[in-house]
Amino acid sequence: MNLSWIDYAIVLVYVGGTIVAGTLARGAIKGISDFLVAGRGLKTHMAVATMVSTGLGLVTVMYMAEEGFKYGFVPFVFGLMALITTLIIGRTGFIVSRLRHLQVMTVPEFYELKYTRGVRLLGGIIL
Repeated sequence: MNLSWIDYAIVLVYVGGTIVAGTLARGAIKGISDFLVAGRGLKTHMAVATMVSTGLGLVTVMYMAEEGFKYGFVPFVFGLMALITTLIIGRTGFIVSRLRHLQVMTVPEFYELKYTRGVRLLGGIIL
């Protein structure tokens, strides 16, 4: 791999921005619920933004830029499908509303409520 100074600069700015954002947000986190599920107080638009940002990291952006350069407009369709799916899930509450109602913070925690602790552990290992 042959990286130039601009490539390193992009990575450093991204990592530095992430560290600064984490440091600034540290004061707002009072417990595990605040950290994992934002204190259970996210509105729909912020929940959708967090879902999108989870999947939209630097590697994804760089990869999609490369794919766009090589293949043109076609890779954009995959991102568009992901955006539409995320918005539908966010607006309808599909699956998420049940998890919120049960007051669980993770999918394996839901497995324990529905099945057994062993299924929760297996789910945690797989996920």
